[in-house]
Amino acid sequence: MANVDFSQVDTVLEGYYPQMERDLIGLLSFPSVKGEPDGPGAPFGRGIADTLDYALSMAGSLGFQPNNVDGYAGYADLPGHSQEQVGVLAHLDVVPADPKDWDSDPYAPVIREGRIIARGTMDDKGPLVAAMYGALALRDCGVQLDKTVRFIMGCDEESGMACMTHYLSQYAPPPCSFSPDASFPLIIAEKGVSHYTYTAAWQPTASAPAVLSLDAGAAANVVPAEAVATLRWTSRDTFPTCVPQGISVHWTGDDQVQVKAVGRAAHASTPEEGENGLMKLVRFLNGLPLTGGGAEFLHTIGKLYQDDLYGADLGIQEETD
Repeated sequence: MANVDFSQVDTVLEGYYPQMERDLIGLLSFPSVKGEPDGPGAPFGRGIADTLDYALSMAGSLGFQPNNVDGYAGYADLPGHSQEQVGVLAHLDVVPADPKDWDSDPYAPVIREGRIIARGTMDDKGPLVAAMYGALALRDCGVQLDKTVRFIMGCDEESGMACMTHYLSQYAPPPCSFSPDASFPLIIAEKGVSHYTYTAAWQPTASAPAVLSLDAGAAANVVPAEAVATLRWTSRDTFPTCVPQGISVHWTGDDQVQVKAVGRAAHASTPEEGENGLMKLVRFLNGLPLTGGGAEFLHTIGKLYQDDLYGADLGIQEETD
């Protein structure tokens, strides 16, 4: 690679821009959010299966050698002088998008001020397309690839990595890999992820005030922007008339009230960029004279997560060099 004229590579890549734009817009048009299995080849739902089919077809049209790994993942090879691989790991699934948080349909890409606006442009469909065309530009400039470049396209990165578990059950991992997912220019590793479920059970109570339901969040790796609780309350006259900013109250019956908190969504890898709507709601509810197991649940949640972004209250905070 020492003798590569990268100014020539840049020129070739610029010539690809219109085609890159078309391919990316096509890929972004699929709502590749994890759903229920939909038969063979669609373990994560039809939306992701259709996205994978499109991506592999695109790769084939560009001269790559594509293969569908049972709908769990796909790969596309750009052959080199040897079969030894350099892996490029990307993913096609995206986190859910709430249309009311968008100025346009998140799955109908639009171009504004030179930017493509849609779910997945940065995480991770855009980087995948850019990496593919970068490899093509090197090939077109006569760069001799010593190793085969394998683009591995996962379909469950946002929800547990079942895609890679399945892929690795059939193929050995490339001895050298990088991931165009996050900070430019390369990612060679990701933070550890711990998914766990905290549950509590209690008997419904007819007394008031009490928690009837609590709902928040769209995905495990997204800071929830909104949270809603339904409470049984004694009377409207006894409910607080002054509520914090971002909290709204709606009575659904003489003795039931819905309390909603609105914050700001963020990726779980950067929680400091968001405002957790669930914790905003919990803070407010914990100031009310609630009774029963629901109240105990809220107090526990408040102690474990209230103002801690790094897991210290859970005993899992860790930092490594």
